Amino acid sequence: MQNITDFLNLPFIEVLKLVMKGAVEDYLTESGVLAALAAIPAKATKKDNEGLNAEEALDFLNANGYPIKKGQLYKETSANTIPHKKFGNKLHFKAQELLAWAESKLIDGNAVGVLGSNDKPKKKGGCR
Repeated sequence: MQNITDFLNLPFIEVLKLVMKGAVEDYLTESGVLAALAAIPAKATKKDNEGLNAEEALDFLNANGYPIKKGQLYKETSANTIPHKKFGNKLHFKAQELLAWAESKLIDGNAVGVLGSNDKPKKKGGCR
């Protein structure tokens, strides 16, 4: 808005919104809150030492080249072969511990115990 005549052509509620918005922006700028928020990196919402839930752990492992399915992750936690913590009924993982575990499963660059896209599960039952 450039001058007072611009405000006269707007409904009262719109003028009130603009005044409040300007007052809040001025306060946040003067108090330094906007500068502090701008200094926070976009991806810094989770720290490295914070826990990942099961879905985040799956995404993390798959994104880092260690393919694993949800059922396999739960089997590993149930057998206590993957580093995890349990709080109530929720599983929590640490990214660095997951990487170390996944790298320990590699033999000649291939994951051990992980089904690849061309691997087929064995058929159940006996021979006929």
